[in-house]
Amino acid sequence: MDQLIGLTDHKFLLGKPIPYVMNEIGPGIDFLILDTTHVMPGELLDFLICYPYLNEGCIVVLHDVLENYFSCDSNRISTKLLFDLIHGEKWYMNDKSSDAFGLSNIAAFEVSKKTMESIAPIFSALTFSWTYMFEKEDTEKYIESIKENYGERYEKYMEKIFMMQRSTQIKMCINNHYRLSYDFLEFKWRKQKNVFLYGTGYWAKIYYEFAQINSLPICGYVVSDDQDIEINKENGMNIYKLNELDYKPEECSFVLALDHKYYTQVKRNLENKGYYIIL
Repeated sequence: MDQLIGLTDHKFLLGKPIPYVMNEIGPGIDFLILDTTHVMPGELLDFLICYPYLNEGCIVVLHDVLENYFSCDSNRISTKLLFDLIHGEKWYMNDKSSDAFGLSNIAAFEVSKKTMESIAPIFSALTFSWTYMFEKEDTEKYIESIKENYGERYEKYMEKIFMMQRSTQIKMCINNHYRLSYDFLEFKWRKQKNVFLYGTGYWAKIYYEFAQINSLPICGYVVSDDQDIEINKENGMNIYKLNELDYKPEECSFVLALDHKYYTQVKRNLENKGYYIIL
């Protein structure tokens, strides 16, 4: 019976990102298997959260260090990038069943005094473009953990990284929406005096955030005349029906912040009513 105690003495902490549970787990960790998303920020960010709780001599095992090869996805680099940035003793698993041309898909390293030399480069590597972002609450929790364990200097650095990554995500969304260059959109937007976002849904939120990041003016939101309006303001700005606009057609312009399937119909409706400045 005594032999089973070690096997059953465990606890599952599920459903939350790692910074929510590290204080509950506490320091003194001797063995860590880090197997997260494999895309940025993935293992890099989660290792930074775990590192202050690891004992010197802790063995960190990484799975899928060759995930970019096996998946043919160039975004899946975070595990290998972490392994390459770490200073100290490292090992590849000698397993012919899970290798590629003699290179192993599982690796490990030992936490030592040298590991601290890797922390600044790992933070710096987080400036590479991320594949995913976090909800606001989770972002705040990651930053809170960084402040607690690395101090205000890295807290400020992490805040800038999160803002930079969000800006990149917004730009990528706009580049893919209507295949429109965000640089060209920003250039045209700045030349207009009265710019309205047409729509109040997902894409309106994206374009509003793009405007905030780049200090672009917005006069308000516009929806179609037949659309019901439950609220009359969004982000402190008025939501107008098209027939309520108190501007001549030549005095205002629109960003069609809409799903693709509505674009042609809305554009035609605007042009029929004399509104021709559509960014």
